[in-house]
Amino acid sequence: DCGDSDHPNRPENWRHARFVEEMDTVRRKLAPGPVHVLGGSWGSTLTMEWLVTKRPRNVLSVTFLCPGIHYTRTQASRRNAQQKLSPASVAAFEEFARTGDASNPAFAKANAEYIRTFVTRNPPPGMYGSGRPNPDMMKALFVDWKNWSRVKELGQLRQPLLLVRGEHDYITDEDVAFYAAARPGAETAVIPHAAHLTFFDNAEATNAVVRRFLQRADG
Repeated sequence: DCGDSDHPNRPENWRHARFVEEMDTVRRKLAPGPVHVLGGSWGSTLTMEWLVTKRPRNVLSVTFLCPGIHYTRTQASRRNAQQKLSPASVAAFEEFARTGDASNPAFAKANAEYIRTFVTRNPPPGMYGSGRPNPDMMKALFVDWKNWSRVKELGQLRQPLLLVRGEHDYITDEDVAFYAAARPGAETAVIPHAAHLTFFDNAEATNAVVRRFLQRADG
């Protein structure tokens, strides 16, 4: 029900536990040995839940790009970013918050401004084509996650940890500092000229930061 995958439109699939189980299956089947793990945005949420609930062995390091480890905090950062947009977009997001109606053309324009400002400033061709997430699935996942936080468990990770955000990301320096404070010794980095999807906006800098971290983690 997302992207170019099959679209059976089955709500019983729209559970975070299913995604965690799929991640665990991929790891066990394709990379059973020692691994470095990187999760970006939703991937950081999924990876953190996987680390906590599956307790996988032989994870050598953890990298979170634009981390979302506390749902309420992430939502607040999104809303704060939306308030920095044009007056028309601010009004459209406020109307959406009241009604939940995403069919309004004004909301589509506001969301487009939000994406190009805070999500990706250099999207690859076709990224916003036909393979969009099922909105009903996304709504179900957000409801499932609304009280979710793994900040306490973040502090219990023993692997080397890197926290990265984009210069123009809706995830703020304060967000990253909050997570880093929960896990003393965590490394942090800011990718210049990049929004939330740093690997699209500035792949060279993102790769360089991650490679240096992995080299240190490998000793």
